[in-house]
Amino acid sequence: MPLNLNPNEIETKEISTLIPAGKYTALVHSIRDEDRVSGENAKTPGAKYEQLSIRFELVGGDYGGRQLFHNCIYEHSASPVAAQIGKDFLKRLYVAGKCEGQLTVESLEAAAPVLLSVGIQKSEQYGDKNVVKFVASAKDAPEIPAKADSQPGW
Repeated sequence: MPLNLNPNEIETKEISTLIPAGKYTALVHSIRDEDRVSGENAKTPGAKYEQLSIRFELVGGDYGGRQLFHNCIYEHSASPVAAQIGKDFLKRLYVAGKCEGQLTVESLEAAAPVLLSVGIQKSEQYGDKNVVKFVASAKDAPEIPAKADSQPGW
């Protein structure tokens, strides 16, 4: 049966979608490898780039189960600096997650729990949002059960 709901009959509660700035233990939930083109409002409109869209899931604590997203550009036709920033983050994630072999989507998705430094980016135009600022080793991370193969992706 297709979706057909009356929105006036649905009661919702206003809750903050932001988590407080701080450090959180997280797992890499899933990653998408994307080929993109910069939009007309970008510094370099029409520039081609490749990025990983990483979906993290927070584990433990008051925000366990919440998700954060982080995009890492790793190739950029007009901005080698943007690509280097993304590669630096990916290397830190690889090392912190105790990954093995080549740095690939598969090796990153198999990463051990990591420690994310999370901030809040203010924006009057689009609304405030959480941002992943840094990733490090989660030395004191809690024991996390292995991910199930049937876990839904995007």
